[in-house]
Amino acid sequence: MAVLTVNILKDGVHSGDASGVVPESFRIIRQLLDRLENTVTGDVHQDFHVDIPPERYQQTYNMVKNVSKESLLEKFPFLPNMRPADENILNAWLGRTWKPTLTITGVDGVPPTSIGGNVMRPFTAIKLSIRLPPTLDT
Repeated sequence: MAVLTVNILKDGVHSGDASGVVPESFRIIRQLLDRLENTVTGDVHQDFHVDIPPERYQQTYNMVKNVSKESLLEKFPFLPNMRPADENILNAWLGRTWKPTLTITGVDGVPPTSIGGNVMRPFTAIKLSIRLPPTLDT
């Protein structure tokens, strides 16, 4: 877990006055996240990956032969027309155990859309959770 904060201003300012002059803190957050995760594939940077030991891969393969899709892929409350990141049960199981993942678990500095106005926010902070493979040497 880590909190990433990008501070730009002391106070919020009108976006019509500041846009194009003051960098947007959320854009900088996105640039930093792009260094950790591919936004198209969801793959975390290669530095966080490990080779899966052949015996662990085989054990996982043997285990998922006896696991139903419902127990892993269909147990989550997906909205209609939404699907798991990978519908192959072996890949999904390896994805939750041996592959690194990045999750944003909190955000500060962003008002709810119901009260958001024409104000450039002074900062954005996000709480990151990065799950690392069990054999990664950190």
